[in-house]
Amino acid sequence: METLVKTALAATVFLATHAYANGHPEFDQYKTSDVILCESTGRVMYGFPLTLCLEESRPGKHVVRYQNRETGEITMKEEETFEYIRCSKAQDKCTDRDGNYRGKFSAPRDTYYAIFKDFYVHPGNDGKDYAYKTGTGPLFGGAAAASVAAQPAARLTATPTATGTYDVWCDPQGDSCEITIDGGDDMVSRERLPVYVPMASVTNNCTLEFCYNSSQDVIGLNPDYHLWKK
Repeated sequence: METLVKTALAATVFLATHAYANGHPEFDQYKTSDVILCESTGRVMYGFPLTLCLEESRPGKHVVRYQNRETGEITMKEEETFEYIRCSKAQDKCTDRDGNYRGKFSAPRDTYYAIFKDFYVHPGNDGKDYAYKTGTGPLFGGAAAASVAAQPAARLTATPTATGTYDVWCDPQGDSCEITIDGGDDMVSRERLPVYVPMASVTNNCTLEFCYNSSQDVIGLNPDYHLWKK
């Protein structure tokens, strides 16, 4: 689970003037649970315990597309899908770095929690802390969790076409690549392509990162591409 914090597993495209102007619609495509069990990492952050309330159904980072409504200019920015919040026993609440209320907790001392940006923390009926998706759970009239098992790791993969090829295209002037991941159109950086697309087994027709069949359809990644060798 900790790898979600350290590495970026996938990317998505979100078109807006402000990233969170209408809540967090950029996360709607992910099949993230409404309730996630918080688990201790055994590590500390700024002298306080660090607890993870994450699952690998969602990437650690994604690429957000911004469009200026006045000029039409489009810019891309890679952003994390999670954030660290601090929960204070003295204040009996959890807040993010902007001071926004993000729930309460049952841990015996001040603790940092890593949660997705559209989640908050609240104790369950079993005495453990959970992260709840905004709009659900006890802060929104729902029930507190009784018991939720840790979610198994989920791997986001490129969706092959009916012929076993892949719909993927990289900007020749930039670092971004458009790709179909789990049935949705996403955007990833070149260096992350091996997370989603397998290496090609036939390599007699390859250029840069991709190998092709006789119809010039992508059959996989070029195993000899220099980025993969770093």
